Amino acid sequence: MFDSLREPWLRGIAFNPAAPSDVLVRLLDRAAGEAGLLMCEGRDLPDAVIDAALRHPDYPSPAPGPSTT
Repeated sequence: MFDSLREPWLRGIAFNPAAPSDVLVRLLDRAAGEAGLLMCEGRDLPDAVIDAALRHPDYPSPAPGPSTT
């Protein structure tokens, strides 16, 4: 694939509502560039993808919520 098309192609997959969870999880890899980070910010994701993103060392953890104690 031409390098100039790689990033738009990955972003297209990241925002495709029909993309399966296992494909979306693979977009969290560094090799996918910014597609994974953008995907996490811009759409509702399946639980499996959210769990993988939360465990991924390259993605920041969400800020803790207010204490209920």
